[in-house]
Amino acid sequence: MILKLALPVLAVAGAAGAFYASLRPAPASEPGIPMAASPYHARIAGSGLVESAGEEVAVAAALPGIVERHAVAAGARVGLLEPIAVLDGRVQRAALASAEADLVAAAARLADLRSLPRADDIPPAEARVARARADLALADDRLARAVAAGPGLGAEETAARRLGRDAAAAALAEAEAALVRLRAGATREELAVREAEVTQSARAVDARRVDLDRLVVKAPAAATVLRFELQPGEYATPNGSAVAILGDLDTLHVRAQIDERDTARFSASAAAVAIPRGQPGRRLDLAWVRTEPLVRPKRALTGDVSERVDTRVLEVMYRLPADAGLHPGQQVDVEIEVRP
Repeated sequence: MILKLALPVLAVAGAAGAFYASLRPAPASEPGIPMAASPYHARIAGSGLVESAGEEVAVAAALPGIVERHAVAAGARVGLLEPIAVLDGRVQRAALASAEADLVAAAARLADLRSLPRADDIPPAEARVARARADLALADDRLARAVAAGPGLGAEETAARRLGRDAAAAALAEAEAALVRLRAGATREELAVREAEVTQSARAVDARRVDLDRLVVKAPAAATVLRFELQPGEYATPNGSAVAILGDLDTLHVRAQIDERDTARFSASAAAVAIPRGQPGRRLDLAWVRTEPLVRPKRALTGDVSERVDTRVLEVMYRLPADAGLHPGQQVDVEIEVRP
């Protein structure tokens, strides 16, 4: 019975509360940012993207490898060929050490060949010549005795002593030729071969050093490191993601996109201003740099619901003032005067 009476009471209280809430004024919302008023009576309106002078440069690695460390921090100013990042080079350092060892060995072989004849090699060779002469003298004496003995010694023994004498003479000739060869030292051809080996080994060392140097990602020009695309531990490839993005922040440009329907009204000499997003009262005077003649599909979309994604635009580069205080990648509204 109590429950049946409570339900109507609660319903009446809820209706009264809703009616009271409807009578209260709605809280005032925060005022939005007013739209920027164009400074020109006739104008071309377009969107612009802030870029560094010369556009951003994606610096890739020359060789594949794991990023070992960053040589500088993002936002740092780097000079021409200054290191930006370093890849893991343990394999290349081992190859360089092996090539340097081969070069040392080749140089040692060449030095050894150039040192001929060595003083300690001559006496043994002369001793071999003296022994061969003694053997020949002994063979001559035995052959002379056999000839003097006549048929009594036997034809077979005489023939054997004659052959022994010929062998001794040949051994003497060989020993004398070896001594002459030793005293003459290395030939020109032998030196040329050893010198070629040294040159080849030196080139191999240079190649390994170049490979090691290519593991250091360097700045192609004086610029500022805008962002690192790869962090230490990530794998870099020449055809993959860039290691870092560089740009010149000393001079900033605006890449203005003009709808293809407005290209006939555009003039490079017309005045133009850039209005940063969220700062409708600020106008930055722009200086025309160049017009890229190729009309292409619109790439930098503003996100407006009325924006067509199939729009083709003419891109015009303008230079921002030095004190603009903007950053690469920031969007601005561009107003270009249309002259009668």
